[in-house]
Amino acid sequence: MTDSTRNASEDLTELVEACPFPVVQCDVHGRVLLTNSAFLNLLDILRIPKDQAARILPEGCIAQLESAFQGKGRAFDLKHEIDGRFLEFTFAPIRSKKQVFVTINDRTEQRHTALWMHNYARELEEVNRQMKQAQAHLVQSEKMASLGQLVAGIAHEINTPIGSINSNNDVLIRSVSKMREFFNCPECPEEVRKNPDVVKLMRVLEEINQNNRIACDRIINIIRSLKNFARLDEAERRRVNIHEGLDSSLILVHHQLKNRIEIVKDYGSLPEIECFPNQLNQVFMNLLVNAAQAMPRRGSLTIKTLHVGSEVQVRISDTGVGIPRENLRKIFDPGFTTKGVGVGTGLGLSICYKIIQDHHGRIAVESEVGHGTTFTVTLPVSTSAS
Repeated sequence: MTDSTRNASEDLTELVEACPFPVVQCDVHGRVLLTNSAFLNLLDILRIPKDQAARILPEGCIAQLESAFQGKGRAFDLKHEIDGRFLEFTFAPIRSKKQVFVTINDRTEQRHTALWMHNYARELEEVNRQMKQAQAHLVQSEKMASLGQLVAGIAHEINTPIGSINSNNDVLIRSVSKMREFFNCPECPEEVRKNPDVVKLMRVLEEINQNNRIACDRIINIIRSLKNFARLDEAERRRVNIHEGLDSSLILVHHQLKNRIEIVKDYGSLPEIECFPNQLNQVFMNLLVNAAQAMPRRGSLTIKTLHVGSEVQVRISDTGVGIPRENLRKIFDPGFTTKGVGVGTGLGLSICYKIIQDHHGRIAVESEVGHGTTFTVTLPVSTSAS
């Protein structure tokens, strides 16, 4: 070896040693010719013996090296994971010597940081989702509390006058009945009994009394349903018959259903379940309103209940427009809605989901565009069965 060659080799060795990152010089077969201290430190970290240093090279690099030497000898990069370390290799072939310089960047910390940031972003997204859900639930709970107070006030104010009207109507019914008995008795003059005006007046009075009775019964039934829906006195968990809640909710949405939607009740024999009645009524109301809005013209609404083991199921099916497949997985997300501006806020179903979750139950949806939708609410009979 000449002095100039020796000096060049020593200069190369010093240059490689001075590099702060791992450097290794190999031949075309991957045999190690020259390394620096940083490379040896990396071998120690990976617990690879120095005489087996070639183990650190990525699989397939030899084939790429041979291909590079046969071509233009361009540099190329490879990534390799070994013993939990994430390494990036840069291969710089030297065609004239059939050798290659390999620099190594240890990206383990950056990779861990990136993974941590990714996981943190996902956790933050989940926390935000839960916060939105909780906020929506809180807002709706406040609305329901206000509704309950309003209902209680309305019910109290209406009960007194409707009670008076109902009582007076009973008096009128008995009075008209007495008049009818008088007109039919032998003492009543025939010219009075058969007088056309008297006959017409009696028919009108009886029809008015019958209509008043129907109207009073309907108002009383609506008041009872409002009270049952709000259930201000039932803020605690208790055992109830959920058929009552379904019927009350149906009465309250009657104005959206009448004269265009057929109601089919297929109620099974259900035990009383342990729940928060006012919250479940809120779920039923939301699902019934959604079903009504999904049928803008005519349609059929079927409510089926079943007792399955330690659970009960409520299936609410409509024959409406249906939900596109791509939207099914998003319908319980807070803020998601397919309704127009001013029609929906996108909070109803997310609140339903949260309420059912709090009851240790499940809510599922099946839908086909143009054929309707079915929501299935599954609830444990008691918390001990959940």
